[in-house]
Amino acid sequence: LETGPNDDQMIENGGRGASMMCLQALGGSRRIQPNNHNAAPQVVILAGNNKTGAYGLATARHLANHGCFVIVCVVGKEKDLQKNVTFQQKILRHTGGKIVKTVKDLPQQFTNPVDLIVDALLGYQFTLRDIVDVNDKHLICDLMDWANTNKAPVLSLDMPSGVNGSSGNPVNSAHYIHPKWTLCLGAPKSGCKSRTVTGELFLADIGIPRACWKRIGVKEWGMPWGSEYLIGLEYYVMKHTKET
Repeated sequence: LETGPNDDQMIENGGRGASMMCLQALGGSRRIQPNNHNAAPQVVILAGNNKTGAYGLATARHLANHGCFVIVCVVGKEKDLQKNVTFQQKILRHTGGKIVKTVKDLPQQFTNPVDLIVDALLGYQFTLRDIVDVNDKHLICDLMDWANTNKAPVLSLDMPSGVNGSSGNPVNSAHYIHPKWTLCLGAPKSGCKSRTVTGELFLADIGIPRACWKRIGVKEWGMPWGSEYLIGLEYYVMKHTKET
């Protein structure tokens, strides 16, 4: 894009914004301090082989740099990973973040409880129908089940995995993430229509300039950020309809 930011910048900005949301959810400075001798918060991030997965890996890196113990399950064989996923995975390793490839490698909730789960499997652009590799599809379904049965709250990036990004409806009622929160990156997503499906909504600034919105015909867009990089959103309910 002539206006910027490029993909790498958006991934970095999105990862930082998502990590800020995670740190707030974990208790902020009440829980995470340099001199805190209690066990570090444990965060599991589920990352797909796509841009949303790269956002998740960037989030993991920032969380690790702020004192969290981070485990990331990355979907896909090493040789098949997208360039941005490979890069984010590489630099995450330097922070001490742990990368695993199977559900069996994730913590068991009764013996090793997790504080927070971040869903970065599919985002708003992909559904399970788009996953060609059968093993990857099975792993994603297993990770969804793991997250949904875990007691830890889930934060989805852009859209709960398994939910159609346009309609807001689960593609398969048996396989989609049930988040407590959904964090939209850069702009609200049209599929975020129901608190029942997407939970509480938030929006993160990833550096998209006003000129970009004007170029695609969004004339009434006003910069909502003020002094913040994260803001809460409300569901819009049309007259004569009820929010589900």
